[in-house]
Parts: sequence; C-alpha cells; structure tokens
Amino acid sequence: MCSPQVLRAQTNLFVGSSSSFVSRNFTSGTRAYTNIFVGFAERDFFNTLTIVNDGTFLTNRASVYVGNGGSGNRMVINSGGKL
Repeated sequence: MCSPQVLRAQTNLFVGSSSSFVSRNFTSGTRAYTNIFVGFAERDFFNTLTIVNDGTFLTNRASVYVGNGGSGNRMVINSGGKL
C-alpha cells in the first residue's frame, strides 16, 4: 500500500453535491483528495461516506466537511478503516 505522503490529492470528493440519499463506500486501498464534502449544498440531505476494512485509508490535503449543507449527512468509519 502507498504511504499517504506519496499520494497527490488532485480533486475534491463530493458525496451528495446537489443531491440526497447518496452513498459512497470505500472498502479497500488508499485514496487522496484535496477536500472531502459529505453534503455540500443546503438541499443535500442524508448522504453517507463509509470507510471500512483494515487497510482502507482515505486522506485529504485540506479539509473534511460533513454536513456543510443540508442535514442528516454522515461519515461512518469502522472495521479498521482510517481517515
């Protein structure tokens, strides 16, 4: 697995940008993003980002926003997943 220091974050991750009830699951590997948004706009409701399993690593260069807009947005990390 790559070290997080070697990864280059090129894009933002949006889970529920102008939409609701979106789920994004990461179950293996390493991913790098500039910013992570779970629920971006005021009309974004009940979106979920899930990071699970040992060896699954999600990293960012700047910020993580959960519920930047809307309500009921959440991030779930379990079973060894890491942020």
